[in-house]
Order: sequence, then structure tokens, then C-alpha cells
Amino acid sequence: NPTSQDIRWSVAASPTLREDVEAALNTDRTKGEIVKGEKRVVFCRTPEALKSVGLKDADVYSKAYVLRKVKKEHGVTADQIVGVPELLASPAAIFDDYGKGYVVLTTAQTPDEDGVLAPLAIIIRPDEEGNYIASAYSRKEASEAKYVGFVRDGKVLYLDKNKVTDLTLRGEAQSSLSTFSIGDDVVTPERITAGSIAKSAADGNGMRLSIG
Repeated sequence: NPTSQDIRWSVAASPTLREDVEAALNTDRTKGEIVKGEKRVVFCRTPEALKSVGLKDADVYSKAYVLRKVKKEHGVTADQIVGVPELLASPAAIFDDYGKGYVVLTTAQTPDEDGVLAPLAIIIRPDEEGNYIASAYSRKEASEAKYVGFVRDGKVLYLDKNKVTDLTLRGEAQSSLSTFSIGDDVVTPERITAGSIAKSAADGNGMRLSIG
């Protein structure tokens, strides 16, 4: 039987992704300033791991001003932005962000405001155009409180324990995820690969998958 260490999915990135990201970032515009007429940046279609927790099969996209903001304010590098399709295809964890969308915890490590490596989280808000990346961050102060709360409040939708073990979350956040007891309602890479997930009723955005 495969372990999640063996399981790594890929997804086809938009063929113009690097060019589009560079065009968004290489500008005189400040931080998150909105520029009229800038096209959206499409990363990929929805990867299997995200579809397994209810995201619709659609474009995963963001806006140029958002990419500028996460690079200039949140310490996310240009290469990490270009690598978003791969990060989303094999995440460490996916959380229900209290009905506002999803938080995808990835294996990318980027320096926080203190220069310490921290896992990169990607915020997705599904809308009429697709699955919108509204932000990304690595700041540990934000992540610690959020991840502990997600575990406490039953908001864990997907978990790859092998990837979580390799993260650099501090204190209670790391231990909460590492010791989390995976129930029947949580998707894992092994369950997707083994075909033990069946489609259930649509929730208006996509198909929430149930274990069975």
C-alpha cells in the first residue's frame, strides 16, 4: 500500500504563468494598488486534492495587485508564486475557513517577518469566475492561532500527516496538526489514491467528497 510520502500529484500550469506573474510583479505600482485593465493571472485548473474537499473544477486564478501585495508585504517569492500549481496539487492540509473559503497549508517555506522560515498558506475564495486566490502568507503569529483554531473547531478537511511533520510551525500549532486524529470525514492522499472516496451531494460550489 502506498504511503503519503509516495503520493505526489501534479497539475498542468497555465502555459503563460511565469510570463503573467512577471508582468504583474515587474511594475512601478505600489503593493496592492489596483490597476484598471490588468488581466487576471490564471494558475491552473483545480487540482484533485482541492476538488476532493468541495472546490469546483474551474480556473484557479488571482489578480495582479494581490500578487504584488503578497510579494511585497507577506514575503512570498516570485518563484513560489509561479510554483503555486504544484503546491496546491500536493498540500499538507486544507481547512474550511469558517464558511469564507479555504486555507491551503503548503510545504513551501518562506521567511516570516523575523527572517524565520514558515510554511506558506494560500487563501482561496471560490467565486463566479473560479477559485480565486485572495491572499497568501507565512507569518507565524497568524498561522499559529489559525491552525490551532481550525483543529479545535473541526475545520480540517484534508490532511497529509507526512507533509505536516516536515513543516516548521511552532508550539501548539505543530503539535495540534501532528497529533490530529483523522476521522472518517477527513480526506487523505491515501484515501484518494485507494479510490475510497465517493461523490456526495453538490454544495453549490463543487462536490464535497465523503469517505465510503
